Amino acid sequence: MADAIVAVSGWTAKTIVDRYPGAEGRITVIPNGFPPLRIMSDPAATARPAVTRILTVGRSETYKRHDLFFAVLEAAKGTLHGTIVTPGLPRALMGQAEELSRKGYLSVVVSPSPSALDQIYASHDVYVQTSLLEGFCLPAAEAQSSGIPVVYTAGSGIDEVVCPASGRGVSTSATVTQWVTEILDVAAAAPGMAASLGRWVSQRPTWNDSAIALKKLYNSL
Repeated sequence: MADAIVAVSGWTAKTIVDRYPGAEGRITVIPNGFPPLRIMSDPAATARPAVTRILTVGRSETYKRHDLFFAVLEAAKGTLHGTIVTPGLPRALMGQAEELSRKGYLSVVVSPSPSALDQIYASHDVYVQTSLLEGFCLPAAEAQSSGIPVVYTAGSGIDEVVCPASGRGVSTSATVTQWVTEILDVAAAAPGMAASLGRWVSQRPTWNDSAIALKKLYNSL
């Protein structure tokens, strides 16, 4: 048994103890850091586009449920445009992605540079995380640091990452239509929630805070 176990969220810590009861008392929660809040124009002064631009970032494992992200775009019938940033799509999703791209509903970006990824975050209205059982979800933190609210599958570590005032957790049993509705609702409310989101990000631990906490734990062993 390890002398100490680091978990990035309270949910992750509880999951470890549930599976390995002997780990209780050895776990320290040290969340991943948030990037600093990026300087943005006043969203209230910017006219909303006719199409809501949604973004998801991540590898294409089954639990990420990119098929659900694609289904949301299809059901929205042009009211949403999605961008997926990924190292690559599996063969099983390629046909659906190509069809959505032909319709103008989807853009696929493969492994952009860090500076390009910053620009991608800043050019979208809502970040969408359809995946199940996220221990933390760094892309959700990065999106919020860019002033982008998050709509996500509730029930895991991401609950502790998303600003409760501006974001929206969606049930695992929600229909595709309900996902579309939640995304459009959050996009409409985003200008009024910008200040709350900014305060949330400014109050989150930074990467430096995380490093200091980890070093303190290491030195205590």
